[in-house]
Amino acid sequence: MWGGEGWSEFFAEQDEIASFHYMPMSHVAGHSSVRSTLSRGGVTYFSSTPNLANFFDDLALARPTELSLVPRVCELLHQEYQRRAESRRDDTDGYASQAVLEDMRTSVLGGRVEWASCTSAPVSAELKAFMERLLGIELHELYGTTEIGGVLADGRFLTPPVIDYRLDDVPELGYFRTDRPSARGELLVKSTSTVPGYFNRPDLNAEIFTEDGYYRTGDIAAVDSNGTVRIIDRKNSIIKLSQGEFVALPSLEATFVAGSTLIRQVFLYGRSDWSALVAVVVPTDLAQSAAADDERNQTMAKLMLDELRHVAEREHLNSYEVPAAVIVESEPFSEENGLLSDHRKPVRPRLHDKYQSQLEAIYEQIVAARDDALTDLIAHGAENDTASTIRDAAALTLQIEPATVSIDAKFRNLGGDSLTAVHLSRLLNQIYGLHIPVDVLVSEARTFADLGEYMDGKRGQREWLATFEEIHTSDMRPLYAEELTVERFLSSRATINPSSTRYGAPQGVLITGASGFLGRFLCLEWLRRFAGTTRRVTCLVRANSHAAARARLRATYSSSPELLAEFDRLAGNLDVVAGDLAEPRLGLDEQIWKSLSQDITHIIHAGAMVNHALGYRELFASNVAGTAEVLHLALTGPLKRITFMSSIATALLQQAGGPMTERVDIREALSQIEDAGGIVDGYAATKWASEVLLRNANEQFGVPVTVFRSSMILAHSRYRGQINVPDTYTRLLFSVLQSGITPSSFYAANGEHAHYDGLPVDVVSEAIASLAQDETREYRTYHLVNPFDDGISLDRFVEWLIEAGVSLVRVGEYGLWMERFKMALSVLDDDDKRASLLPLIDGFRAPEDPVRGSRIDSTDLHGALAQAGLADRLQPLSGSSDIRWGSWGESAGGEEHAEPVVVPVAVAAGEAAVELDDPVHGLGATVR
Repeated sequence: MWGGEGWSEFFAEQDEIASFHYMPMSHVAGHSSVRSTLSRGGVTYFSSTPNLANFFDDLALARPTELSLVPRVCELLHQEYQRRAESRRDDTDGYASQAVLEDMRTSVLGGRVEWASCTSAPVSAELKAFMERLLGIELHELYGTTEIGGVLADGRFLTPPVIDYRLDDVPELGYFRTDRPSARGELLVKSTSTVPGYFNRPDLNAEIFTEDGYYRTGDIAAVDSNGTVRIIDRKNSIIKLSQGEFVALPSLEATFVAGSTLIRQVFLYGRSDWSALVAVVVPTDLAQSAAADDERNQTMAKLMLDELRHVAEREHLNSYEVPAAVIVESEPFSEENGLLSDHRKPVRPRLHDKYQSQLEAIYEQIVAARDDALTDLIAHGAENDTASTIRDAAALTLQIEPATVSIDAKFRNLGGDSLTAVHLSRLLNQIYGLHIPVDVLVSEARTFADLGEYMDGKRGQREWLATFEEIHTSDMRPLYAEELTVERFLSSRATINPSSTRYGAPQGVLITGASGFLGRFLCLEWLRRFAGTTRRVTCLVRANSHAAARARLRATYSSSPELLAEFDRLAGNLDVVAGDLAEPRLGLDEQIWKSLSQDITHIIHAGAMVNHALGYRELFASNVAGTAEVLHLALTGPLKRITFMSSIATALLQQAGGPMTERVDIREALSQIEDAGGIVDGYAATKWASEVLLRNANEQFGVPVTVFRSSMILAHSRYRGQINVPDTYTRLLFSVLQSGITPSSFYAANGEHAHYDGLPVDVVSEAIASLAQDETREYRTYHLVNPFDDGISLDRFVEWLIEAGVSLVRVGEYGLWMERFKMALSVLDDDDKRASLLPLIDGFRAPEDPVRGSRIDSTDLHGALAQAGLADRLQPLSGSSDIRWGSWGESAGGEEHAEPVVVPVAVAAGEAAVELDDPVHGLGATVR
């Protein structure tokens, strides 16, 4: 056929051969198909018109045994099926759909097709699946060009004619041969059927052919580990939007057309200085009928825009892939008007010339309308329905048309992340004069309706947390330790007068952050210790009800049947209450607050909002004012001991004199810090502020305090599947696996003896529970670090991955690796992008200086552990035998991924999740 004998195996072996031809003879696919039919003694039929006006009638008359298709014809067949199925819409059973398919197989296709192919452009998986249902046979996907002939069938190169192929990186679009799970790049082919060149165009020869004889196809291909090749887009049809998102226009257009009964054709348009796409849409006849019958008299443009959004929702497209506005075109793109080529492909330059000015005009109208809407919202939003105002504010923040967003939608599901939530939080503060924490806005549990109820509750609230502005009188200067006192946080609404002081063994323990990675094991450790007694463990979990809070906590153990069984066995001593660190009195009602104030003897404060993309101001409510609320409870009724989970990042804030020791008073060592507002700095600053506040409470009121500054917390040494998915180190592993590349070393100098700090979560939880039972009123600090000079580093972890069979490519120079690494992560889908290291990438912008062992002093920790009989629990990692394998099952927000990615869990470190209830575990971007 196209390129030689390599094609023969793809044709049906039959006595009677008939083919139907509608493609132009100027293209290789057209005349090669004719030659193939005639050379095998078959009969070939030609369409009666070049514009496919009589396509279905001609096809039915020809009754071909072999059918060569292009995506546009597949779309026409799909739309014809939808039209016929729509006429039988009262039939809801599967038989009705099957009957339509069988009828079309005979009345449209002639009933004799035994072999079929699709070529010219990639066909979507959904459209291919439909065609195979219609045909009742496999649809072969073929690929070739006029210059090289046919070279690819069903994802495999044909040899002959193909001699060799390779992929070239396309860094400007984020495609690299090292991409995972599939290598990606521009496809280059060397074939025996390649033309010698272009007649009288030596300039094109140099542009299209490489010096060693490969033809540059201009197509982006993906090649998986099995060698299967997929053409995913055209190199010159991918654009980059203003926020860095890459959009492949042709494949996206095909998705919209294939997924709709109302859309005949789509032309998408965007610019690198725009944040959204706009589109020209040609509706189907069915759409015309739907608009005419629409009781709400919606315009065709709105109907088309709604349909695009419905398709995007079904196909799980990213928010930036959905056009913000459309122009409706009644005349279809065709060969006659020059908008389709003779091969039925859109002629993008002509479409661009015809519609550019109109599309740019409607985009400018969108921007102007959004500005006006924002001004009106700030002035009058507080007067309207709260949920609707929050919905509108969120839509404008995300540059989405508010009217298209349901009140039951969630900010995160619309593409909102913590950074856009900061802007939304500030906008809502302008409207209402009230602060909604960022983590509340990005919560998976809250719709805009829920946020409306939350805000209404805040507006009617009589008791308030201390704000950043009240504690720090200016944000244009350093943060001073002297500003962080218990009186400044609580004196305006609480009487600080603990009635008595309790010593001795804990009788009732309250754990915040219990649903987090460390928190769940702290809960389990205390349940073990209280088993068989009347003593209680109470866990504070953020949820809408106590029952939901308990269910959420239990779900954290579900990845391991053995772990879940142990939790259920011990849960008789457990109480779970729904609360919130960012609310007065921890979000508890008066009855529960009073009960806890009398029954609790120890508070394990492991909860915090941990988001290293946010600054100190944004984290203040949950992390600093939240600690003040814990102190409020400790000072209400009998005095209670507090165990506080801080971060080793706090010890590293003091740079000039080296890391802080365990015994230094943080108020003296760091009497002031700069609020740099950058990644990592804000989180570390909140831990500093909380420690200062606890020091003050110990000095002023005698609150017994034990602080644990934790470094990395590694996966559990026994229970399978317990991994802190959103921590820095797990993000790094996931990202390395996704990108397929790693630097030659993560360290600036010889990293042979470098050390990656961290302890297993079961060791950490046991140490905390044991050392938290100190019966004195002293203030103690312990550094929970791994002190061993074991040579176990990031580089060694990569070696373990490679030894375990993971295919990784080392990029020699760190800066080059970082550039390619960041590009590879930027083109992941939204879920994977959130789960990747991309939000924290600046923490890895330069290689780390290698350190032998930990540079953090932990003398007091080891002395205390030895005294408690736990010294032997600290063990260095011993080698690749420490790697156990699990599945990456959720992203940073807890969403399920369609395809599990294997990650090593025994070496995955644990930094707190972006959840208010999650514990604080250290700072991977600083200590590695």
